[in-house]
Amino acid sequence: VKLIYSRCVSDLHHVSSLVKPPLNVKQVSNSLSHIIKEHINSLRNAVTTHWNSRDYVKLQRAFYALRQLEALFISESAIYTKSWKGIREEIEDEIEKLAKELTTFLTKHGGNKAFENLSDFALKLIRIGRILDGLPDFKGIVRLKMSQILDKCRDRSWGFAFLFKLGLLLEQGEQIEKEGDDTIGQAIVAEFKHFNEVRTFSWNDETVKKPPDQSIKELKTEKFKAPNKPPTPCNSKHKFLLQQYKLYEDNYQSFFDEYISNETDRTKLILKVQDRARAVQPSSIEAWDESVIDALPFLLAGVFAYFTILISGDSFNRLLSETNSRSDHSKVLMKPHPVQVLTILNILTRSGLPHHLMEVRTGEGKSMILGATSAVLAILGFDVRVTCYSEYLSERDNALFSDCFKDFGVRQFIHYSKITKLREHQIAKRVDIRERTLDLFRGQLEPTHHIQSSSAALIPSSNNV
Repeated sequence: VKLIYSRCVSDLHHVSSLVKPPLNVKQVSNSLSHIIKEHINSLRNAVTTHWNSRDYVKLQRAFYALRQLEALFISESAIYTKSWKGIREEIEDEIEKLAKELTTFLTKHGGNKAFENLSDFALKLIRIGRILDGLPDFKGIVRLKMSQILDKCRDRSWGFAFLFKLGLLLEQGEQIEKEGDDTIGQAIVAEFKHFNEVRTFSWNDETVKKPPDQSIKELKTEKFKAPNKPPTPCNSKHKFLLQQYKLYEDNYQSFFDEYISNETDRTKLILKVQDRARAVQPSSIEAWDESVIDALPFLLAGVFAYFTILISGDSFNRLLSETNSRSDHSKVLMKPHPVQVLTILNILTRSGLPHHLMEVRTGEGKSMILGATSAVLAILGFDVRVTCYSEYLSERDNALFSDCFKDFGVRQFIHYSKITKLREHQIAKRVDIRERTLDLFRGQLEPTHHIQSSSAALIPSSNNV
């Protein structure tokens, strides 16, 4: 814009000599300056209007355009004047004011009184959250202020339980003063680590949960005998799976009860799992036998119990100490649901371990299934590769179990990556990915340095593991 303006003014002198009567260069130049100045003034008026109405989305658009133009023409005295009072200082003052209101609330209210006025605090938080959501230019300062306030809240003796109930209130989206406040409340829960427990609670609510009996009844098993031929039904071992699940459940609860306290040495749980795995460790997938299968409920329970305590044990203990009600806050525990456990047991309790395809419906938690299966296989001595079509999803799933892998000492044996990296040359460049995946399950994939006799590959798609 500045370049066009400068060129227009410069070219006026050349154009003037080519026409008759000659152009009044000064008058035309002044007209151009006036047009640009009027546009800047209209943007200034729009900024003021949107600020007064607290329409942050429109304010951001006008504010951005105005800032760009003023940066271009600040050296043009005919266009830019410093007489206009900027809005930035007023926005920063507003942020300070809203932050002070929240801080004052925490100073004045304590214990029961704070809980009684929870809705008032939630609305105040949403008001400053509107700026966080609508004005990206101010996101840094707003996020800092909100984080400091939530830190102060957490430091109160009653703060952890207060934050948990506050997060649930925001997540429900019922604190609405203006249109869009429900979304802003949910965005606050997603943005700040102070609401990790609420996100786990929501995950537990959203993830499909069915009792083990029902999940097992719905389980269907089919065998693919040859390419291009329909599968045939086979024995799903429902009774055996239910027995295995009950063994898992008993071990999981026993481990959880023994190690949930912060006073316990949780490395002992890791050692128990490692010792049991070492006693039955097969030399290869082909050597997968009854001794390994019998140990699986114990191994899987140990891995999942440690994962639950590692991810959400502190939250559970803090809520328990503040409310003294164990059952009320079990939903803050990130623990596997029956269908996830049964999926793993159904894959790993078969004598012919290789070449299985499990279909898991949307919402049933493939990330948990993949993470725990990888951990168990790695603890048993296998090199595990989890491949996915999406690098983002692969990194996300890896991060969920990363600390668990590290504590069990198997981090170096578990590799998450895109499917193209599994057979990069042959799959990504020369053959159809879908066909090569089917070849893997059929046992027809050519051996390479990626898939060895002591290796396992887990390949999730949108609905399959």
